Amino acid sequence: MKKSLYEILGVSQDAKQEDIKKTYRKLARQYHPDINKNAGAEEKFKEINSAYEVLGDEKRRAQYDQVGDAVFGNQNFHDYSKANSHVDINSIFEQIFKGGGGNPFGTNNFNGNFGGFHGFSSGMEDLDIEVKLQIPIKTAIVGGTEKIRIQNEEREINIPRGIKDGEKLRLKGKGRSSRNSRGDLILVISIAENREYEISGDDLIKNIDISFKIALFGGRIQIDTILGNKDINIPAGIKNGQKLRIKEGGFYNRKSGVIGNLYLRVNILMPKIEDFSNDLVEKLKKELK
Repeated sequence: MKKSLYEILGVSQDAKQEDIKKTYRKLARQYHPDINKNAGAEEKFKEINSAYEVLGDEKRRAQYDQVGDAVFGNQNFHDYSKANSHVDINSIFEQIFKGGGGNPFGTNNFNGNFGGFHGFSSGMEDLDIEVKLQIPIKTAIVGGTEKIRIQNEEREINIPRGIKDGEKLRLKGKGRSSRNSRGDLILVISIAENREYEISGDDLIKNIDISFKIALFGGRIQIDTILGNKDINIPAGIKNGQKLRIKEGGFYNRKSGVIGNLYLRVNILMPKIEDFSNDLVEKLKKELK
């Protein structure tokens, strides 16, 4: 039985969960797009994450071990993902294995064709509810709770640290109900715009103003960030628009474990010439080039 997800991570089919985790972390760092700029690295990174979403979870791994690459229409995952540009491996396993019991395909009408999920009844009632949830950027960075009202019921939602704009959270059994079934509540995350910060992948960019004196001679200033106040050293002679890095001040990447950075983009405030004494103005005219 072909099992390509093990090949993607380069581990044996009897590998321990801890070994799979260690291998995944190593590969994720090796192929992370922010680190590896080679062609194909991003695609490899996506494959690694998809493989780990299954093999890193003991329940899903056991399900996959039952059927192997039959879940991808008997293609290996690489070929399947190329043919299906928007592969959601979570959705694949939810649809195929949600029946439970001894039959890995549940009570659905399975005819052996996994490629486009043709084996599942199209008449099934969709009980899921999909709702857009807007959160502040601070909650996206550090995590927290947000309240949402669905069907006249207020719910408190736990937001994981590092969640991204457009990412979905699935709350099992919180959707519509019918007979003995109940769907899920799917929250589509939207990060509210923030005038202070720009989001660039896992990184944040923040504009800061500094005085002309600090720009010329350097010094330390205090900056307010999402993670609290930071003392920043400004080097003498810094240029307008130059960026200073605060390491690990950005998003936590929940798949790779890498934390992005906060970049401070400098805006130098020019003094008014009328605020200078006449003697200083004359000296500046002579000395400045």
